[in-house]
Amino acid sequence: MEALGFTSENVSRFYDNLEKEYNSHNFPPHRIFNVDETGLSIVQSKIPQVIGRKGKRQIAAITSAERGSLVTFIASMSAGGQFIPPMLIFPRMNRNDQLIRGARPGSIYAVHPSGWIQQNLFTQWFQHFISFVK
Repeated sequence: MEALGFTSENVSRFYDNLEKEYNSHNFPPHRIFNVDETGLSIVQSKIPQVIGRKGKRQIAAITSAERGSLVTFIASMSAGGQFIPPMLIFPRMNRNDQLIRGARPGSIYAVHPSGWIQQNLFTQWFQHFISFVK
């Protein structure tokens, strides 16, 4: 991780800068947001397969018995409770509006062969985010 600049010194510097900015601007909770991206399996599994060492009582991970594609889900919420409608990224080449049928109103979607976030898709999500927090 140090090759990526992820050192305890850099982490401390980040939080020192964050605290300084927060104290300087005194942001209210409705202006502080967290964003996260996660992969959601689109393969339904009847019974999860448990992965663990033989003879161990504690299990470290549970995985789907059938491997399949993931849809990337990007969500954001403020410390004050405002939820930004999510962005979904589907692993495919062509858009199809049926993919988002039944999603939360205001949700957006994109497609990419990998189903993962890309720089241009993050820019699209960020513009979506800004439209809700103006």
